[in-house]
Amino acid sequence: MAVTVKRLTYDDLVALQNLPEHEHNRLEIIGGELFVSPAPVLSHQRVITNVQYALEQVVRPQRLGVVFAAPTAVRFSPEDVVEPDIVYVRRDRHGILGHRVVDGTPDLVMEVLSPATKRRDLNEKRRLYEQFGVLEYWIIDVSRREVTIYALHDGRYTTVPITDAVARSGVVPDFAIALDDLFDLPF
Repeated sequence: MAVTVKRLTYDDLVALQNLPEHEHNRLEIIGGELFVSPAPVLSHQRVITNVQYALEQVVRPQRLGVVFAAPTAVRFSPEDVVEPDIVYVRRDRHGILGHRVVDGTPDLVMEVLSPATKRRDLNEKRRLYEQFGVLEYWIIDVSRREVTIYALHDGRYTTVPITDAVARSGVVPDFAIALDDLFDLPF
């Protein structure tokens, strides 16, 4: 007897998010498979705040595009919906911004590693972002105080070197953040 496994879609995800048992969880689907993550720790959230603030200081004055922090859903396909920690979409691509989701491929995605999501961020999500053409993917590791930047070249990610302890974007003009500022944690 064959076993049929239902692949979840965005509509299933919305229904699950409305259930009380998921009110504090991050729900994502990759390849139709559900991934549930608990709320992140404060150091994770502080790093997101630091990078979002620095990014907004460049993006807003120059009207380059929009920046979103989690929870913001990005729908690559009906069966691939994730909530990156930081999402950037260039102004000339604002057509992918829906009412509830970024409905297409962002230009820049950042993920801050946490124990519950580290493996997924480094593997499944990296492959997903590469497959759907995210131009730049930052992986921020709070525990190691490291940033890895991947840039898309000929459909494949290559690592961008960090020089002088400053992470620089090739996608957002003039955006750079010192690692000391990124990892500024008051506790």
